[in-house]
Amino acid sequence: PSPRLRVERKRPPSPLGRLCHARPEYALAADEDLVAPTSTSDTKVFMPEGDPSVHVGMIDLGVNAGLIRYFVRLAGAKVTLLTANEKPDMGLYDCVVVSTGPGNPAQHPKMIEWIKEHVSDLTSKPLLGLGLGCQIMALAIGCTVQRLHLGQRGTNQPVLDLRTHNCMTTTQNYGYAVDSSSLPKNWATLFTHVNRGTCEGIV
Repeated sequence: PSPRLRVERKRPPSPLGRLCHARPEYALAADEDLVAPTSTSDTKVFMPEGDPSVHVGMIDLGVNAGLIRYFVRLAGAKVTLLTANEKPDMGLYDCVVVSTGPGNPAQHPKMIEWIKEHVSDLTSKPLLGLGLGCQIMALAIGCTVQRLHLGQRGTNQPVLDLRTHNCMTTTQNYGYAVDSSSLPKNWATLFTHVNRGTCEGIV
């Protein structure tokens, strides 16, 4: 068989690993909380050059700097970066973003409960989940989130917008996906992965 086929046969599902210059002090555990060491430890505020168009509260589960730059520079938003354990006061923001980050979405029961309370309030402000944030939101509305065999990693990942049928290239690095067949009434799949058919977003 080809070298690629040999690797696929021998590789275990969703292996935990990292690139190191030297032997690490400890091994990664499957149930380890990967958000805590990557989230901000205190609140930070990022301002655009002019008057902000909106005020975004962003719950940091391991957000990358590029996402903050997008909201601040391109959208002209004021972004308040919140800690992973913080329950935001919705009255202070025009919308709240639950950021992307590493790990298993089921490891955040407090966040899931807070989102349950929020989405049940029809007068509440917009809530957006990205990556891990989207998976946590899916659990909050009663969906199943499944662990992928090998995860979806890398650049130029094609994602289809089911409203417009436009295809976008994205960067992805996650090992879980929302099971679209478990979506409750009044919820629908918004984006799908072109190659794998997995759910990439819900609305």
